[in-house]
Amino acid sequence: MVLISLALAAAVLLQDEWAEFHSLARDPDPDKRCQAIEKIKAHANLRMVRALLPLLADPHARVRRRAARAMEKVRETEGIDYLDRAGLAHSHPRVRALCAKILGEIPSPSSVPRLVSLLLDAHAGVRTAACEALGRLDARGVVEKLEQRCSADASWSARAAALEALSKLDPSRAAAAARKAVPDRAYQVRLMAARVAPVLDYRPVAVSVLQSGLRDSDWRVRVQAVESAVEIRDRETIEPLVDLLTTEKGRLRWDAYLALRDLTGKELGSDGRTWKAWWEANRDTFQVPARGGPAGESVRGDSGVAFFNVPIFSSRIVFVLDLSGSMRDPAPAEKGSAAQSKLDVAKQEMARTIRSLPETTGFNLVLLGCERDGRYPKDEKRWQRSLVAATPKVRTEAVSFLQRQEARGWTNIWDGLELAFEDGAVDTVYLYTDGGASRGTFVASTEILEELRIMNTFRKIMIHTIEVPSRKPNPADNVRLLKNIAEATKGMYQMAK
Repeated sequence: MVLISLALAAAVLLQDEWAEFHSLARDPDPDKRCQAIEKIKAHANLRMVRALLPLLADPHARVRRRAARAMEKVRETEGIDYLDRAGLAHSHPRVRALCAKILGEIPSPSSVPRLVSLLLDAHAGVRTAACEALGRLDARGVVEKLEQRCSADASWSARAAALEALSKLDPSRAAAAARKAVPDRAYQVRLMAARVAPVLDYRPVAVSVLQSGLRDSDWRVRVQAVESAVEIRDRETIEPLVDLLTTEKGRLRWDAYLALRDLTGKELGSDGRTWKAWWEANRDTFQVPARGGPAGESVRGDSGVAFFNVPIFSSRIVFVLDLSGSMRDPAPAEKGSAAQSKLDVAKQEMARTIRSLPETTGFNLVLLGCERDGRYPKDEKRWQRSLVAATPKVRTEAVSFLQRQEARGWTNIWDGLELAFEDGAVDTVYLYTDGGASRGTFVASTEILEELRIMNTFRKIMIHTIEVPSRKPNPADNVRLLKNIAEATKGMYQMAK
């Protein structure tokens, strides 16, 4: 009798759980819809898959991500079959694309035939997701079809995804595809060729692809080629890197310098002429050492300007400033100094930096801070729609705009970064904040970092994070987020001083 009572109680609780899910899943608040997913994600069965499938088309990115992550935990055959049969055939392209990614993560080799059929889907995003999934599934029998997508697909995203998948499945055949991708009309495909170069079986082709990438007309391809050159560690990339350091201006000079320091084990500073003279004297005998170059000199920007001791070596930058309510709190002060708010300190240092920018620098200001509901009106949160040259008049206007700002609301790190990324000319971001995310499209640190990795795949923006000092220590998770953002984008983390 006791067992029967317990079973009935469990059934009632389960019924209530699903009733609550259906109520929350229809709520206009995306936070509530995310809560709905949390209610049932532990089931990881067919019923959960059926319930969550519509949320893969949700208008809010965080809801879609949470639903997809929950469905990736499914291991029951019935649930996987439903994803394959109903998900990949769904009328909404976003659902088809996300189901393809889910099946690639599970992983589900039985889904390969249907994923192959999606390589001809009318929607580019679906074709791209199918390529990515096939690469993760070790589906070696589809190599020829991926080769066709590399060259024949009308979408750059599908061509790039096909090349990356091919490099995972058959590095020898990917070498030919990467070589053909070097003159591709889309910089993203050329960037992907440079990205996969280190895994290609035929080293001469890999080195040739990188040499082309280091001389590419698009700065983002050159950044990727520099990163891949450090990984592949071949002496034939040294001269193009020296040329890059000699001819580049702004941020890429620093990328080239760090790569040369790593690849040679030499500390010759950031003057390209010095490296050129060294290379001329050593090119015939030089061999690339194992990884682990010298500690090196302190970082110095070309402009001689810094923001809270983080140097500015780029000429295309966005300052992202935290304006959340906590910035009204008092800043740590030296004994005998007048008390100031954290925002006052930020304004003073940012104004000093702006006034010091050379006229050759293009810059913009983006503001963090939103209402409780997460509303983030973009046109109100950026000073200009795109980078502007730092002429005396413009610098004065920027400082005036800065001084008018007030702290209020919540911290929405993701939305501020996403807004900064919208300007295609930007190559460096300085993020100044006193805490972790409390509102925004993505709030959890793991989600911010994963979505940033995806967003930055073809943008190659370097993000420097500056933590605002406070009388009360910042929680460890918030500090870790700032450090991880900087590390993931080859930037620097700094506690403001």
